[in-house]
Amino acid sequence: MRWEALGGHYWESEPGAGLAQAVAAAADRLVERAPERMPSVLWWPGPAWAALAWKAALPAGRWAVTPVTGGGPMEPGALRSVAASAALGVTGAAWAAADTGSVALASEPGQGLWPSLLPPSHLILLRAAQVVPTLADGLRVMRSEGGMPPMAKIISGPSSTADIEGQLWVGVHGPGRVGVVVVTGPMPDDGGR
Repeated sequence: MRWEALGGHYWESEPGAGLAQAVAAAADRLVERAPERMPSVLWWPGPAWAALAWKAALPAGRWAVTPVTGGGPMEPGALRSVAASAALGVTGAAWAAADTGSVALASEPGQGLWPSLLPPSHLILLRAAQVVPTLADGLRVMRSEGGMPPMAKIISGPSSTADIEGQLWVGVHGPGRVGVVVVTGPMPDDGGR
């Protein structure tokens, strides 16, 4: 898969219990655990993932999870602070492009993209139905669904740069480890898509 060629990790799952297992496997792979500290997770995949039981995927005692759910936007300073201290940010996606392996994120009004920028690891949840043929198709989808969001981000693997003396550095401008879990079947709340 193109995403893996770009340095990202990839998991595929059917909805249900298998999805919680895939999220757990992804989190274990992406987060470097320190024996003396429980890793923190900023859980913010959006309302489309409300049916996913994150407590089963990231149980207390193994993970310290801060969920950002449908209770309205979190104050920007608080969100930035939680994201900066998290070992893993979990987000949903707007769409993914098959031609480049890139995944697009879109912010909600009043919210930034901190969970995908500040933690050293980032996990993206994506439905197979959200994969479009090209980047241009993805941008058309984004425009047709209410116009362009306040902020959008297109991710094509881990953050990296070769601007520093021509050497490749990973994780300089964002997460050094990124993964995507693709759900291949319909979720209970999406009308069979």
